Amino acid sequence: MLAAAVSLGLMPLAYAESQGTNQTSTHSTTQILRVPLNDQSRWHELRYGKIPPHTLRFSESGLDIFVRRSAMPLLCPLPQAVRVHSIHVKGRIIGSLEVAPEKQGKKGYDDYSLRVGLVEPGAATLTARERRAAADWVKSLFDLAPAGRGIAKVHFLNLGVDRLEIGRSRQHPMSKLLEEEVVAAPKLDGSFEFVRKFNPPLEVCAIWISADGDDTKSSFRTVINQIELETLSQ
Repeated sequence: MLAAAVSLGLMPLAYAESQGTNQTSTHSTTQILRVPLNDQSRWHELRYGKIPPHTLRFSESGLDIFVRRSAMPLLCPLPQAVRVHSIHVKGRIIGSLEVAPEKQGKKGYDDYSLRVGLVEPGAATLTARERRAAADWVKSLFDLAPAGRGIAKVHFLNLGVDRLEIGRSRQHPMSKLLEEEVVAAPKLDGSFEFVRKFNPPLEVCAIWISADGDDTKSSFRTVINQIELETLSQ
């Protein structure tokens, strides 16, 4: 339930792992960074007030999120801001999110089986007064920003319940900092895979993962086997 998130932070950790470098031109190269889904220590497991958190399992095969009418943000800071040319995500949904496609994302139905957020640094910061009133996860999000900077936006790539939703996008009604785009839907066997390219590349300082079942009282399992970032350097 992202709406709950808006009404409610992070010491920088390392941490994507380099998986190789490719030459793209005489002036730039791309590098594949694999988000560490097997290492719990590299993630900040936060809570939305009194909403029950998920049960999580980190393993060599990836991250398992057991959703039982629950919601929570998972944040992974990168060692430094990178320019992301594309993101490649693979996984599987076991069970189902109980929501009709035409209602998904609306008030009272703001649940998605997976949201992958790319946190973009920028100028927006918290004032001292705002910081005192903010929930811990909000302060943690702004703490991810590089030194001397703030947060511009969080770009969420969502997994819809139906392919008819693909391409649907919005600025979240609860915050100008949050924007969403439905980029894929699970196949009949629950598997999913998507690649989202950015032109120009998107500056990213952290990854935010959400899976939500609290609005719709749903229980399911989100398995993320891979999140890879193709980053661009000069």
